[in-house]
Amino acid sequence: GPTSVPVFMAALKFAGRHGVASALAGGLRNIKAPDPDWTALQPFLDDLESSNAARNTRLRSSALALSRLLTSRGVQSVFLKGAALLLEDNAAATWRELSDLDVLVAPENIESAAEAMRAHGYCTVSDPSAYQDRYHHHYAPLYHRGEDVTVELHVRLMQNLWDDLVRPEEIFSRAQLANMADEL
Repeated sequence: GPTSVPVFMAALKFAGRHGVASALAGGLRNIKAPDPDWTALQPFLDDLESSNAARNTRLRSSALALSRLLTSRGVQSVFLKGAALLLEDNAAATWRELSDLDVLVAPENIESAAEAMRAHGYCTVSDPSAYQDRYHHHYAPLYHRGEDVTVELHVRLMQNLWDDLVRPEEIFSRAQLANMADEL
């Protein structure tokens, strides 16, 4: 009824703040409610989902290009979180909202990785001198204006050394090389 729309809009706003609006839109598509208020919202939900899919397709392309760049510089990398999901399953692009690409590199390679990225159009978003690998888990974010993508180069998963449940060396040893020759 009429009260369901304000409740839904509040829920959608909350979902947007927490990066799950596209997943909510996809889930609501599966509800076959005869309520005309839900039917009227469907075009909005479709736009939300397709916009997210387009952004994630662009981020996936940026991740592939970044992988090529780092590999060409001899920097081993492992994509983390949502980026790893997009590289493994492009179909996830419709529901998984990403704000950046998170990439794990060995601490001894962080400066050369950042330097390679700056040489290819990335710029630092904040002062990189504030980065100290003992105190921070990632390098200052790097942004590429042409690709509209922000990348965080991680040296470990968690901010605090004592919170790391999985050591970066273990992640590198267990990482599997993705066969994306047709996309690279």
